[in-house]
Amino acid sequence: MHYLDIDSISALAPKSAEKDGYKNINYYINGDIVVNANNSLSLMLRHDNGKFDFDSGDANDKASKGKSKQDIYTVGYHFTKDVLKIDVTATQRKITRNLVGSGSFGPWSFDTIGKSTQVAVTSNYQFNANQALSVGTEYNINKATTDNGFGVSSAKFKNSALFASYTQSLNSLLGADTTFNAVLRYDHFDKFENKTTYRFGVKRECKLLPGLHSEANIYSEYKAPSLYEFSNAKDKLKPQSINGFDIALEF
Repeated sequence: MHYLDIDSISALAPKSAEKDGYKNINYYINGDIVVNANNSLSLMLRHDNGKFDFDSGDANDKASKGKSKQDIYTVGYHFTKDVLKIDVTATQRKITRNLVGSGSFGPWSFDTIGKSTQVAVTSNYQFNANQALSVGTEYNINKATTDNGFGVSSAKFKNSALFASYTQSLNSLLGADTTFNAVLRYDHFDKFENKTTYRFGVKRECKLLPGLHSEANIYSEYKAPSLYEFSNAKDKLKPQSINGFDIALEF
C-alpha cells in the first residue's frame, strides 16, 4: 500500500494563490507460482484512487476538483530454459475520471471511462555472453466513453505490433569495449496510419582511460493519441512522429 498527500501550489500563476493539492492511495499484490524449474505463473492486481484540485481559468478557483480511479489486472506465463526465455502476459486496465467545477453558466461535470486490454508475447535468446536477440508481438484494444454534460461520445481503436531487438558486444574494438544495439518495431492501427520505428545505437567504454564512456543513438518514435484525447477529439487528432539523435560523452 502506498499513500501520497501533496499540498502543492496553485495550478495557475501566481503561485501564492489558492493551492491545488493531490492525494493518492494505491493497493497492490504481486505473486508468482513456480510450477517447476522451467515454468512459472505470475499475477498482479493494483487499485489506484486519487483526488486533485485544479484551476479552470482563475488561480483562486476552489470549485474545480477531480477524482480518478484505476484498476490493473495482469496474469503471466514464463518459460526459461538455458539461453531461451519466453514471457506471455495479459493485462486489463480500467480508468475512470470525474471532473467538477462551476462557471458562468453554473455547475458542470465531465466524466470519462477508459478500458484497455493487452496481450503480449516476448522471447529472448542469449546466443552467448556478448550476443542476444529479442522478438515479440502485442495486441491492444482501447475503448473510452466521455460524458461532458451535453452528450455522450465513445471511441475505440485497435493496435497490433511486431518488434525485435538485437545486441552485439565486442571486446577491445579500436581500444574500447563496444556494444551495438538495434531495435525495430512495426505498429498496425485500425484508425491511424501504420508505422515502422527504429533505434540504432553504439556505446564504447574506453580501455586506455577507465571511466570514459561515449555513446550515440539515432531513433524514431510514434505516439498515438491517448484514450482520453481520442474520445474527445477523435476527428481532429493524428499521431505524433519524431525523428532524433543523441550523442554523449561521460567521464
